[in-house]
Amino acid sequence: MIPVDRALRTAAARRDLVRAVVEGSRADVEMDWIEWKSSLNLTDRSSIFEIARQILGFANRDPERAARVLEGCAYLLVGVERQRLVGVLPVDSAEIEKKVNQYVGFDGPAWDFSYEQLDGLTVLVITVEPPRFGDPVHVLRREFGSHKSGAVFVRRFGRTDLADADAMRMLSQRAQRQATRIAVALEIVGNVPTIPAVDDRPEGVRRLASSKRERIADGKRPYAQGNKPQTSESSGDGYYAEVARDLVANLASRAPPIQLRLINLTDRNQRAVQVDVRVNGAVSAAYNDPQRSLVNKAYGVTTLGSTVTPFPIIPRLNVLAEGDGLRLLFAEEDLRPRHGVWLEAFRLAASGSLAGGAVTLTWYATATDTDGVSEGQLALPVHDFLTPGVLTDSSPATRHLPERSASRRSKR
Repeated sequence: MIPVDRALRTAAARRDLVRAVVEGSRADVEMDWIEWKSSLNLTDRSSIFEIARQILGFANRDPERAARVLEGCAYLLVGVERQRLVGVLPVDSAEIEKKVNQYVGFDGPAWDFSYEQLDGLTVLVITVEPPRFGDPVHVLRREFGSHKSGAVFVRRFGRTDLADADAMRMLSQRAQRQATRIAVALEIVGNVPTIPAVDDRPEGVRRLASSKRERIADGKRPYAQGNKPQTSESSGDGYYAEVARDLVANLASRAPPIQLRLINLTDRNQRAVQVDVRVNGAVSAAYNDPQRSLVNKAYGVTTLGSTVTPFPIIPRLNVLAEGDGLRLLFAEEDLRPRHGVWLEAFRLAASGSLAGGAVTLTWYATATDTDGVSEGQLALPVHDFLTPGVLTDSSPATRHLPERSASRRSKR
């Protein structure tokens, strides 16, 4: 499954899209944002027209509907079909651009393409940029076959067809509606919280892990369910690093909640505003709601004890690991003019290496009915003293315990 909350701007992401089509893992049917062709002769005039037709159809979509997936971008794949890679014979890039633009216009839709290599075959991936309010109706600039110059193609319900009266009305309204830019602010509710820092210094981690290992191995405390310790195959340093990460995560679950407020700075409604917060550094996050541990992070099913809720749960916040930091992705919010909404609360804790410093939250906000990105930063101070670490029996770090020393075993 490929994520659809961001445009596919890297070669790796585009290759993942091709694989998804071949495997049928996400693109089981062609949708408004994707079309694929098993094979086209890129030197043939009819194939060039077909590429141009698809570009025009993607460019003539409704901006609000398009923005729901991949930031409004659309993709045409050539040389692929479900369950099989076919490949294409590459031709000169400048030649393709020149020929396609004869049909879509050199001042027409914004599009680009790349050749992606998979399993020894070449696939052509064409990216069409998102439609915007204020865009003109994109028309065919050169006659081909029965299609006269000025023909209008639209993409709807997984097909690219000539525009009917309803589609022309939508495109006319799109052209008349001036593009607006998002304008929101994000603020901390109440006093600025101080993030706790855990004592994860190497010597302290080793003492804590050793004590935990001995208490569990000696049977002084019962195993957590399904958590019988095993001898680790990894190095001791790797184990202690895992323990240190768990200490920060355990402290996050006990940290004070942080509440953010999203504010509409304009006199107009802003629809489906989504806030994306990035936190870099040795920081862990926890949901404010303890039941969130039972919710599938992808839109899933909530299990409470033995009761299964038979309807999908859309989480108000997803906490994701990304690179060397965290990503907090909040649910979309509709904002009335000059009003604000409280976002889902969360908790943060930091490694002791950040004690006395600050953690920076870099945020980005986008909306489906406005262009642009609002962004900013919030700085949260970190306590200058260290909170003693707690390692629970259910911690993943207790599942793989280093072998006890021979001297310790001889005492038994």
